[in-house]
Amino acid sequence: MASLVPGDYPTEATLHDLVEQTPQLLPLAGSPRLTVLGREVRLGTGRVDLIAVESSGRLVIVEVKLAGNSETRRAVVAQVLSYAAYLQGLAVGQLETAVLASHLAARGWATEAVGRRRVRTAAGRRVSPSCRA
Repeated sequence: MASLVPGDYPTEATLHDLVEQTPQLLPLAGSPRLTVLGREVRLGTGRVDLIAVESSGRLVIVEVKLAGNSETRRAVVAQVLSYAAYLQGLAVGQLETAVLASHLAARGWATEAVGRRRVRTAAGRRVSPSCRA
C-alpha cells in the first residue's frame, strides 16, 4: 500500500481530511490498521488533530502540519508528548466519557466498559490507555 508523501496540500484541513479518510497512508512502523476515533479532540488545554486506535488497542495521536507551517519540529514533538502524557494519566472511563464520547457518538459508535483497563467501540476495537505518538 502507498504511504503519504510530502506534497502540496492547499490547507492543513485538506490534509486532515485525507488522513482521516485513509489513515493507512500514514507511514507507521509495522503498518498497523487504524480506525480514526475523533478529530480535533480536546486533550488537556489543546486539541489533537486526530486520535485513532490500532487493531491492537493502542491509541495513536496524529498531529498534521504542512511543510510551510512555521512551527518547529521540536514544538510539534512537545505538543504530541503533552497529549500522550495527558492520555496516560486518564482512567479508561474518563477516556471514554470525558474525551471520546461525543466523537464516537458523532460517528454512530457506542462504547461499553469491558473491564478496568479497556473500552470497546462499536467498530470492534478495544482501546487501552497506552498510546503511540
